[in-house]
Amino acid sequence: MEIAVIADIHGNYVALKECIALCQKRGIETFFFLGDYAGELAYPEKAMDILFGLKEKYHCYFVRGNKDILEEDNVAIVGSRNASENRKTFTRKIAKEIADKNVNVVSGLAIGIDKYAHLGALDSKIGKTIAVLGTGLGDKDI
Repeated sequence: MEIAVIADIHGNYVALKECIALCQKRGIETFFFLGDYAGELAYPEKAMDILFGLKEKYHCYFVRGNKDILEEDNVAIVGSRNASENRKTFTRKIAKEIADKNVNVVSGLAIGIDKYAHLGALDSKIGKTIAVLGTGLGDKDI
């Protein structure tokens, strides 16, 4: 399986269309978009329209923030949105201990265990977190 990685579009919808056309010719069905999507060029909405249309047909993943930490040591912590207070406390404690060992914590951004995993990592002086979202940032559960 081939994967296309397209970085720092900056609203350049003309170049984006060309890149996608080349990928489609090669039969690529999975796209990773890194960095700035809209940017400072004219017509950023055209680039966003292309991206929204693309995600309806293909597997698309959008990465924002410090991409370098994806190459570091990472541990995923996942669990229930309806966790007990005891489990939330335990999750926060263990996430801090993991982050104290310079390992990044990866979780969703939902209420419950996800939230406490991120909080625990942030309790560490050196902790970093990665949020994996299945929806947009406007979702009511994050």
